[in-house]
Amino acid sequence: MRILLILCISLVVLGGCAKQPSRFTEIQDTSPTVNFKVQQPAGLELWVDGLAYGALEQYVYPNKALSLLPGQHLIEIRHGGRVVFSEQVYFSQGTYRTIEVRP
Repeated sequence: MRILLILCISLVVLGGCAKQPSRFTEIQDTSPTVNFKVQQPAGLELWVDGLAYGALEQYVYPNKALSLLPGQHLIEIRHGGRVVFSEQVYFSQGTYRTIEVRP
């Protein structure tokens, strides 16, 4: 009788554990993003608000985009330290922008 009671309690406990609800949370990134269309990206560097982000080739449309904080940003494209493109751009939350660069 004891064994039957222990078995029933075990089944109730294990059954209760298996039926716990699952909850999934999805996080959406709504940061504004920007990428660039340019004929010859080789040798060009991306600067945003005075900070270097590396070779422009890595942010060329449609491959990859750069996520920014919402607000006003100074976008500069440099070649050999010389600014060949400069534009002040306001990015609002959730926007996706492609800038065409003609250095």
